[in-house]
Amino acid sequence: MKMKKILLLFCLFYYNNSFTQNFESGKIFFQNGDSLVGFIKDNRLGKMTQSCIYRDKIENQNSILYRPFEISYFLENNKRFESTAFVENGKNKNIFSLVLVKGKISLYQYSPNGFLIKKNDSIQILKKVQRIRAGDKYVDKQLYIYQIDSLCNDCINRYTFIEKLDYKVENLTEAISKYNQCVGNQEYKISKEKNLTRFGGKLLFGSGEFNSTGVKESSLFYGAGIFFQIAGDNRVNRRLSTTVEANISKYSFEKIKYNPSFLGINLLLQYALRNPQEKGFPFFELGFSTNQRVNGEKKFQKSGFGLATPIGIGYQSGWKSTSKTKLNLGVRYYQFINAPVYQIRNIVAIVGLSF
Repeated sequence: MKMKKILLLFCLFYYNNSFTQNFESGKIFFQNGDSLVGFIKDNRLGKMTQSCIYRDKIENQNSILYRPFEISYFLENNKRFESTAFVENGKNKNIFSLVLVKGKISLYQYSPNGFLIKKNDSIQILKKVQRIRAGDKYVDKQLYIYQIDSLCNDCINRYTFIEKLDYKVENLTEAISKYNQCVGNQEYKISKEKNLTRFGGKLLFGSGEFNSTGVKESSLFYGAGIFFQIAGDNRVNRRLSTTVEANISKYSFEKIKYNPSFLGINLLLQYALRNPQEKGFPFFELGFSTNQRVNGEKKFQKSGFGLATPIGIGYQSGWKSTSKTKLNLGVRYYQFINAPVYQIRNIVAIVGLSF
């Protein structure tokens, strides 16, 4: 009887383990920008990934099968698989391919020894060898080297990374990455995890309200500032980013003859309402702000220090999705918790460039 219980427990453990194995935490992205977070299994047929299986919870027995034409891409264990369509031996194929490099030239791996290369929306198979006739015998020509050389002909230094190129993942990844760096179009390299950082400058235009000891007046103001922004891993397309700003603003209250200047430090959380790798996207932001008077009389206040809670909306755009330079437009509202007298509330229009 005891042996039967042990055998039953073993069978239950084996069943549960086999049922949940090979599922990794991940995310599915649809063509319309929606996404699902959960657990994903790379569902291979032979050597190719022709579908993926999704579960919202790893122990959930209800799974959903997604094929390449149904979604844009999925992330599994920090690997990105994109829906790719290509022709092989005269047959149309649509499968999920592992992204190795993304940029002006993109590199994908669709099987252990199969690679795809993409430039200008044209995808072709990177062929290792092609048997050709040389005189009275046949030789194997390393066709992939000629393919890469032809696609990289706008980089004058291409021979430095093509000359000794091998048909291996790490060598091909390095070569295509160097090409993208050569032409200034390295969108990301899948083998390296690094955060997306940007810095830039902004011009500020707005209106601030003064209210103290029965005196109330509004003033237009102007200013300038710099900022630094850091977002999550670019491969995962995280929409949440953190921004630190330093601004100098100049006010002029004519009735009371008060012309102060303030230094503002802002800490903001920004959420992109669309994929931040697109050409342009709107965003929402909120955060925390401090202002310190750096110039102006003290007759209306003992302290020039104030705290505020900024909230705003904006839009960021480049000439194209891979542009390093982005135009930043925004409108922000400040409600001061501890106002430096006049700054009860501010409305600010922002124009900036980030790099």
